[in-house]
Amino acid sequence: MAGGKQPKKQFVPFCAGIACGIFISIILFIGFATPAILKSLWKSSVAPVLPKEIKYNDHGYHPEIQPWEGNVVPSSINSTIPIDLEPEPVEVENPAWEVNLTPVHIPGFLLQELKLKKKVFVGVINPSVVNTPNIELILKTWAKDWMENGDGDITIYTPMGVDITKTKKANIYYLSDVHNQFSLQNLQEGTISMIYQTLEDICSQHIDAYHHFFVVGGNTYVSLDKLLNFTKRLDDSSVLWIGHKEDTKDRFKHFINEPSSYCSSGPGFVLSRQALQLLCPRLPSCQRDYGSNTVPPGLQLARCVKRFLNTSCTYTDKDIFYKSPITPDPYSTSHPYDDSITVHPVLDDVTMFKLHHFFLSQQLNETIRSNEYLHNIIQTMDRVLVQEGGMSDDRLILGRNGNENKYRHGDVITWDRVEHGKGKTPDE
Repeated sequence: MAGGKQPKKQFVPFCAGIACGIFISIILFIGFATPAILKSLWKSSVAPVLPKEIKYNDHGYHPEIQPWEGNVVPSSINSTIPIDLEPEPVEVENPAWEVNLTPVHIPGFLLQELKLKKKVFVGVINPSVVNTPNIELILKTWAKDWMENGDGDITIYTPMGVDITKTKKANIYYLSDVHNQFSLQNLQEGTISMIYQTLEDICSQHIDAYHHFFVVGGNTYVSLDKLLNFTKRLDDSSVLWIGHKEDTKDRFKHFINEPSSYCSSGPGFVLSRQALQLLCPRLPSCQRDYGSNTVPPGLQLARCVKRFLNTSCTYTDKDIFYKSPITPDPYSTSHPYDDSITVHPVLDDVTMFKLHHFFLSQQLNETIRSNEYLHNIIQTMDRVLVQEGGMSDDRLILGRNGNENKYRHGDVITWDRVEHGKGKTPDE
């Protein structure tokens, strides 16, 4: 019996130890947690008093941000667009980079990418079924030579159910879940959903093949020759968003750090490859938080760009992406778009063909001026060469007829020698 009572005596101290531990835990919990609980109950019981000027609108904005309208903003509300820019990794300097940048040291896949990368991709957004005839005009005018010469690719982004004549050169991409609203704003620029879907397709299909990307409305004339020359001067490794500046109207300002301006998608805008690479993984968030049609689509994209790229629309003093309040008069003698890359809006075939003739004439005149400049250089060099002597019968293979080409040199091949050497071997 004595052996049976011993476990009972050991059990009593064990239970007492557990009880003491529980009691100490309760004391500590009450001491540290009571202030926080009381503070939470006090906040929930007292509703904040907000000024009457504050009006809330939760359509298409970040769930943690309360947009506002008016001039008074309470300091307790964080009514700003958050900046979610990811820091770039620190680059390690390599002093011998020039030596290593040779075909032997460049991997095959990277060398192929460098060779295949083109200058600019063109995406044309058909904003509405009403604008579909203009898409047909585009494929017959400014896009025709671009596609036939192989200068770049053009993709037409259009709502589903719109019938567009397919061509071998132009790609047709149908946008899904697009509400075809016939408002003036949508007729000129399309909806923000169309812009996001266009950028998503570019991210998945074309981002690794081009330096820059140009998105433009389907009711716009584009001088692709000027666009190509413009993008050649841009650095695709920089974050660039360039287009026609639109000032943000007061009734659309819902944030303290609202972009003061944005790039309108009607006249078109350019995105660099670096900008699009940073924006591509953020597009789903932009669609969720900045996808409302209650404000201009360009402003919604500006909010997305400001949040994730911490930049805004870049524009020049010259209106290179020209936007007219009315359709330009094709018979007018004044052309405010002389130096412009695009003209917007173009809503009829007469204006489209007149503009096409005007910009082709510009391109032809520029070619003539360039040829005259090179011709003058040749003449100047001929006069310099003549001063050093030579035979009057000599004619440079790359020169011109006349007595000015008298210079004889061992590295210069005359036309006479070429004529006499026809059909003979190099040794002869």
